[in-house]
Amino acid sequence: MKSRKMTRHYILLVGLLIVATPFIAQLARAQSLEAMATASPNDWPQYHRTGAAWRYSPLSQINKQNVANLKVKWIHQPGDVTQGLQATPIEVDGVLYYIGPYNRMYALNGATGAVLWQYQPKLAQISNDVFYVAASRGVTVGRGKVFLGTLDGRFIALDQKTGKEIWSRQLTDQKKEYGALFSSPPQLAGEILFGGSTGGDQPHRGKIYAVNADTGEPAWTFDTIKDDPKSWPNDSGNTGGGGA
Repeated sequence: MKSRKMTRHYILLVGLLIVATPFIAQLARAQSLEAMATASPNDWPQYHRTGAAWRYSPLSQINKQNVANLKVKWIHQPGDVTQGLQATPIEVDGVLYYIGPYNRMYALNGATGAVLWQYQPKLAQISNDVFYVAASRGVTVGRGKVFLGTLDGRFIALDQKTGKEIWSRQLTDQKKEYGALFSSPPQLAGEILFGGSTGGDQPHRGKIYAVNADTGEPAWTFDTIKDDPKSWPNDSGNTGGGGA
């Protein structure tokens, strides 16, 4: 009798664990995301601020009651404004990093607007022939570096303090893949830097590229177009527009 009761209790306990496990995992994931979303509250080092992609700042000094009192402290202009500024600045430790047309990068003192350094890569001539021409849409800061994707299909890493180029990695070939470039900033996940080439409205396959963030060495490439003749008959996948 005692053995039967123990068996029933064991079965009940196993059943409860099976039912509860998904909820426990979901709760742990939610707590992990919240911790990620609220980490380093004073900084905004990448497009979504953190890997949680909430685009949420936990800072509270500016609120609904006082936001109307904000006034312009300083203004910085990048010179060339072809296609305008298409990304908000990134901020780490009181320094603003932003990118203007043709991948021209600036690091500014956040309090004064003084230029700490600037950088502009020498872009391949073929980049002038593509639809996006000058569109530059942000940078990512991490691991002591500032990362950008270029209009001629490269990832570049700069020294965060000096703006000196650390490495440059060519990832696309615009002679073979028209318009395969990086207008948006690559994203950082640990030691991996990854990003998708522009291409939803361009005649090439959409791919996601990943490199080692410290060295620029290729890590992997993911082709978003499946070789499925029903979806992409003949060679239409090569020119039909993929977009990553």
